Amino acid sequence: MKARTMRYVAVRRIEICEIDVPAPGHGQVLVEKKACGLCASDVHAFAHGPESLPFRATGHEGVGIVRELGPGVTNLKVGDNVLAGGFESYGVVGAAGLLKVPVEVSDYALWVAEPVACVVNGLDTAAVHAGERVALVGAGFMGLLLLQGLVRCPWSELVVMDVDKSRLEVAKGFGAPRLIDLKAAKGQKDAAAMEGRFDVVIDCSGAQAGLDLSTKLVRTGGNIVLFGWIHGPAQFDGTAWHLKGIHIVNASPMSSADMGSCWRRALAGMASGLFDLKPLVTHRGSLDELPALLAAGSDKTGGYIKGVVCYG
Repeated sequence: MKARTMRYVAVRRIEICEIDVPAPGHGQVLVEKKACGLCASDVHAFAHGPESLPFRATGHEGVGIVRELGPGVTNLKVGDNVLAGGFESYGVVGAAGLLKVPVEVSDYALWVAEPVACVVNGLDTAAVHAGERVALVGAGFMGLLLLQGLVRCPWSELVVMDVDKSRLEVAKGFGAPRLIDLKAAKGQKDAAAMEGRFDVVIDCSGAQAGLDLSTKLVRTGGNIVLFGWIHGPAQFDGTAWHLKGIHIVNASPMSSADMGSCWRRALAGMASGLFDLKPLVTHRGSLDELPALLAAGSDKTGGYIKGVVCYG
């Protein structure tokens, strides 16, 4: 059978194409894709060209329905909702590692669970202890998703900082007790007054400016949790890091000793309402509309927070 998918061609250019999909072999299943989220790495590859990343980002936030079982598959049945990456409309994948969505699904765009698993790992890595003062730098999609879990941690103070006022309003709706608009003169003054205040600073900005601010905000002996991805080389203040004795913790999913546990807890958290993507999925479209979705993500237009490709 044939499936439709995409491929990167050049800077800000993709094409929709067809691929052959074989019948599922032993231990495999055929999955019909229902939704696939746009990761920041997908947007980055669109904006800077496919060679800008150390891997070809072609979608990894997929969810779909099992349509056919290959020989030997006993852990799944036709009709199961499962997590399966890729922008292709149909795909054959190994059954052993597939996770089932634990509840009935009415809106597949709200079950792109891969970023939630990354957030679970980020919360594990941040390890906020009772009474600590916490700053969250960056309230983009991942920062806001992290905030949904962070508001339930036992901190004594939590401050969310960003350069986008509209995203700070979303953070307020998630229960953030204090917000700082870094584009406003007052916000810049407030942030400067907080230098050296925080036990834990979680940098979700993915930007040099966010890392610089995190270095200023953290207390002597405190933790900077690197959650956002700065693409390519970045600089740090070696003198400040040394004299303040800052602990640097990498919260990349590649740092996890057990991402399988993070995936399972992400699904449980989504099923219970701990993590809710509904306020965050701002842009939806078909596979044919993927170029426009990627452009909105790259240019941050129309209040973009998260884009999802939805299949019929």
